[in-house]
Amino acid sequence: EVSFGDSKMNTIGNKAFSGCSKLKTVSLPASITTLPEYLFQNCTSLESVALPNTLTQIDQCAFYECVKLKSISIPASVKKIASDAFAYCKIENLTTPFVVSNLFTTSLKKLTLLDVCNSIPASSLASCKDLEELTLPFIGTTPNANGENAILGALFGTSANTDMKQVTQYYTDGKSKTYYFPKNLQRLTITSPCTEIQYGALYGLSTLKELTISSSITGIAEKALYGCNGLE
Repeated sequence: EVSFGDSKMNTIGNKAFSGCSKLKTVSLPASITTLPEYLFQNCTSLESVALPNTLTQIDQCAFYECVKLKSISIPASVKKIASDAFAYCKIENLTTPFVVSNLFTTSLKKLTLLDVCNSIPASSLASCKDLEELTLPFIGTTPNANGENAILGALFGTSANTDMKQVTQYYTDGKSKTYYFPKNLQRLTITSPCTEIQYGALYGLSTLKELTISSSITGIAEKALYGCNGLE
């Protein structure tokens, strides 16, 4: 275990902990702003890392092959994450301020996108076949999206995948598309800042058992929850 307490340290060098194969827990100092390249490379026993709210950047391969790191909470202060920062990790529980494509993988079971997220690329969750719990600031690709971009299917995409559940979702003007959702997606939370759940937003999502809606939402449009017969 490594803890820095009240340390005022503001820099850590590349590969500082690389190869510390028995290291399990790290609590980084509140003064750190960047996690450098290969910082925890091959820390194959690493299970927990506390990231400070001062952090702004996570560099290349910072967590390379940290195979036991199952959960990570990336603070809202982070503005940049290298595409391979978590290469060969198997993250199951992720909290992040924006979409991190290399972390949206088949191992992910719980995803929380923080309220600072203002856009979610279409089909960005297409590989998340085992996702069970999802927390979003809004449904769709942006808070003010409409039509096919205002339904949950837009985030999972239309590419056929036999490991996922095929669902036809209807949106504005009776148009429809077939999307592929995780078979065990059971819990959905909408936090903010959207004000309405739009037409057909969750149409046909029968796997859903729990839905939590932000107090900022003032309306639910026609057929928004049509066919959500798993809700308890």
